[in-house]
Amino acid sequence: MANPSVASLAGSSCKVLGSTAIESNVRYTCIKSRDKLIWDNGVSVRNNSRDIPCSEWGKKIKNNNGWLECRYSAGNILKYFQITKTPKYSNPSVSPESFSICQIPDSSPNPNNDNFFPGYVAGRKENSNIPTSGKLKIALIAIDYSDDVANTSPKESLQLNAALIKRWFENYTNGKVQAEVQTYDSWLRAPKASNFYNWDHSGASNVTPLSDEELVQDYVNIADPYFDLKDIGAIFVIHPANIKKIQYGIMRMVRSNSNEGQISPFVVSLGAFQIEQKAAPWAVFLHELLHPMGLMGHAPGNGWPFNIMTSLSGKSLALSTWDRLLLDWISPNEVYCDKVESLKKAEITLASMDSEKSGVKAVVIKVSNHEALVIESRRKDYWSTSSKTLSGTEFENGFYGVMVYRVDTSKRNDRSNEGHGDNGNDPKYAKFAYYLKVSDTHMTKGDPNGYFKYVMYEGESIISNGIKISLITSGDFDTVRIEKVN
Repeated sequence: MANPSVASLAGSSCKVLGSTAIESNVRYTCIKSRDKLIWDNGVSVRNNSRDIPCSEWGKKIKNNNGWLECRYSAGNILKYFQITKTPKYSNPSVSPESFSICQIPDSSPNPNNDNFFPGYVAGRKENSNIPTSGKLKIALIAIDYSDDVANTSPKESLQLNAALIKRWFENYTNGKVQAEVQTYDSWLRAPKASNFYNWDHSGASNVTPLSDEELVQDYVNIADPYFDLKDIGAIFVIHPANIKKIQYGIMRMVRSNSNEGQISPFVVSLGAFQIEQKAAPWAVFLHELLHPMGLMGHAPGNGWPFNIMTSLSGKSLALSTWDRLLLDWISPNEVYCDKVESLKKAEITLASMDSEKSGVKAVVIKVSNHEALVIESRRKDYWSTSSKTLSGTEFENGFYGVMVYRVDTSKRNDRSNEGHGDNGNDPKYAKFAYYLKVSDTHMTKGDPNGYFKYVMYEGESIISNGIKISLITSGDFDTVRIEKVN
C-alpha cells in the first residue's frame, strides 16, 4: 500500500463510489467508510500504469514522468498510456536491405511523357523554376479589392504563414529545400473588382473573363514594386477572410513580365471555398505547389484527414513517407527497408510522421516489382495540432496508432467518382495507394466517416501479402513487429 504520509488524496472526500484517480504515481479508489465516501490509501502504479483502465478517451493525468493519457487498445479497451515530457528515441533498427530496394520504380503507362514526373510513383513532371532541392523563392502577398476591402492588418497572418512554410519545408525535406519567403506588411489593391479574379475551376460560377495570363500578370504587376521577383518560384495570394466573389483562386504557372524580366512563377490564390473549409492558407499553397514539384498526391485516402496531399484542411498536414521517397526528401536511416521473399522477423520502433522527432519514420516492404507496403506511426503532435498549424481541425487527444497502405506504381489515380460512390480509398477505382482496414469495430466517437477503422491500436495486427504487421507496444513511440505467415 502507498504511504499515507505522501499521498495527497488518501482520506479526503470523493463523490462517486468506485471511481479512481491517480496522483503522483498512486492510484486511489473511492470507497465507503462510516457512511462517507473517501479516497483509500492508494496503490503505487509507477511500474504498472499501462494496466490501468480508463473511461474518458483523451483524458490526461499528470505524474512525475509526464502524464498518463487515456487511449484505445485492442478490443476497443480504454487504458492509460505513459507519455513522457521529453521523449527520447533510441536504438533505431538497421534495415536488412539497401534503401534502393524500397525505391520502387514507376510502372504506370507512359511514366516519362511530358505530362508526368518520372519517379517512384505517378506524379507530374518537375518544373525547373520549382526546385526540389536548394533555395525556393516565394512571394506571399495580401491583396484586397475595391468591392472587398480588408479592415484588419495582414501582417501577423503573413508572418505566421511564412514561418510555417519555411518550417514545413525544413522538416519534411530534411533541409533539402530552403524556402525564402518574402512578405509585405500591408494589403495591396488589385486594379479590378474581385469577380475578375474568380478562376474557372470546376464548380465555379460567374468566372473571370480574363485569361490565365492576364490574371497572373495583374498579380505580378501588383507585387512588382514591393518584391524581388527574380528567380521567383511561387506567388501565393492571401485574400480578406470574408471574400465572396472569388470562389476559387487561380492555380497556374504561366509566363509573365516583371521588372526583373520574364518569370514563370506558380501562382496560387485563396478562394472562398478554401476559407470556408477552415484550411490553413500555407497548407493550401503547399498542397498545390507540391503537384508541379512532382507529386500526384490524392492517395492514399483522398479527402481523408491524414496527409497534406489528400486534404487541404486535414487534421494532419504531414507529408507521407511515399511522397517523400518520390522527391528524395527522406534519408535512408529514416526508413526500415525489407522485401517479402526474404523478410526477416523484426521489431521496429517508429517516430510519428506527424512529429519533428528524429528516428525511423516508416517501414517499407517491397512485395513485387511495382508494389510495396508502407507502415507509418500517427498521433497528435506538431503537424497535427491546430494551434501549431493554423488548421481548423486537429487530431484528438488520445489519438494514436499505426496506419498501413499498399502502393502500386502501375496505377494512376481515377478520381472520376469521388463524391459519387468512391470514398477516396475504394479499390474499385484506381489509385496508386490504398489504406488497409484494421477493424470494423473501432469506436466512432469523433469519427463519423470511419477513418479510425484504418488505424491500428496496441495489440492489433493485420495480414497483407503474406506479412503480419502488429503494433506490440505504444506510448511515446509505436513499436511494430513484422513477420511472414503462411
